Amino acid sequence: MLGAERSFVDTNILIYAISEDDEKKPKALSLLGNHPVLSLQVIHECSNVLRRKQKKPFIDIETIINGFLILTELVMPDLDTVKHAYRIGQRYGYSYFDCLMIASAIDTGCTILYTEDMQENQLIEGTLKIVNPFSV
Repeated sequence: MLGAERSFVDTNILIYAISEDDEKKPKALSLLGNHPVLSLQVIHECSNVLRRKQKKPFIDIETIINGFLILTELVMPDLDTVKHAYRIGQRYGYSYFDCLMIASAIDTGCTILYTEDMQENQLIEGTLKIVNPFSV
C-alpha cells in the first residue's frame, strides 16, 4: 500500500522523520521516501513546532524544511481549497486546520492522508482514507 497511491503527510510525520531517538522515525522516513504531497500549511506547522517546542534557530529550521521540500511535492491551498475545507468541517466536524489539510489532500488527488491525529480508517468524501502509519 505504501507508495502505490498518491499520499499526503501531516506535520507529525515530518517531526518524527527528524527526531533523534523516536521509534516512529523509520516509518516516517519511509513515507517521505515515497514522495508524498504536503501543503504550505504543514510547512508552517512544522516550522512552528521546531521553533517553539524544539527551540531550533531559524537557520536550522530553514535547512530542515529545504530537506523536506526535496522529498515531497509542495502544494499551496487557494480560496477554493479553503471553501472546500468549510464544507468538510460542516460534514465531518474536524478543526478548521485539519479540514484545510484534508481539502488540500483531496484537491491534489491524494487517496491517503497519513496522520495519527484523526480518525483511523475514516473515508472522507469517498476518496481520501485517513491512515495512522504507526498503527499498521
